[in-house]
Amino acid sequence: MMKKTFLAACMALPLSACGADHVETVKNTAIEGMGEQTYGSILDNRTVCTNPQWSETEDSSGTTIVEYRCTLEGGVAWMQNERDDVIEDLRNQHEEYLQRHKESIERYQLGVDRARAKLAEMEQTGASRSAIIGQGQTLKVAEDFLDMNMDTHNNIVAGHQEEIAEANSIYDVTSVVEIYTWQVREDAPELTAAELVMVKESGEGKRRDYKTYQESDLFDVVAENDMEKVEGAVDIDTYLLQLQMDNLVM
Repeated sequence: MMKKTFLAACMALPLSACGADHVETVKNTAIEGMGEQTYGSILDNRTVCTNPQWSETEDSSGTTIVEYRCTLEGGVAWMQNERDDVIEDLRNQHEEYLQRHKESIERYQLGVDRARAKLAEMEQTGASRSAIIGQGQTLKVAEDFLDMNMDTHNNIVAGHQEEIAEANSIYDVTSVVEIYTWQVREDAPELTAAELVMVKESGEGKRRDYKTYQESDLFDVVAENDMEKVEGAVDIDTYLLQLQMDNLVM
C-alpha cells in the first residue's frame, strides 16, 4: 500500500522529483572544446537572452527530452527594424516600377488622344465612311491597350498593399524565443536542436533552426553575451533579420 501511495505521489511530481534530474544532468554537462564551461554555466548567465526556463519531458519513444528556452533581448526591436527595412524596399521597388509603368500609360494615353483627335478631324472634314470606320477601330485598339495597362497598374497597387500587409503580419511579434533541445540517454545528453521561434499574440510560430552550428562555435559565441557576435557566428541574420517572407510560416 505504501509503495502504491509513493508511486501515485511520484506520478504527480516532476520527473526530477522521482529519480534522475535530467535537467541538472544537462546543465552540468561540459561543452566539448570549451574546457570547464557547461551548458548551465553559459545559458543561465546571459545578458542577451533573459527569463531562462528549463523543462523535461519524454517523447513517444520514451526518450527523455530536456529543453531550454529564453527570450532574446531586443528580439522584437530586431523584427520591427527588419519589417521597416522590408517595407522600405518594397516601397522603393514599387515606386520604381510605377514610374516606369506611368511612362508606359502616358504613351498609351497619347496614342488614344491622337487617335481620337484624328477621328474627330476625319468626321469634320467629311472623310469616307470606310476611313472613319477604320480610324474608329484604331481608336478602339488604342483604348483597349490603355485599359489593359490601367488594369495592370491597379493590380500592381493592390498587390503592393497586400505585400505591405503581409510584411506587417510576419514581423508583428510579441517576443523572439531561443530554444535548445537535448535528448538524454543513459545520462548522456546530446544537443539535437538550436532554434528560434517568433511568438505572436496568437501563439508560437514555426521553429526555425540555426543555419549551421558546431557546439563549440555556437556556445563560444553564446558565452560572449554579445548580440552582434551571435548574429555573425550562428547566422541569425538568415533566420531572424532576413527571413524570406515566402518561406516563413508564422
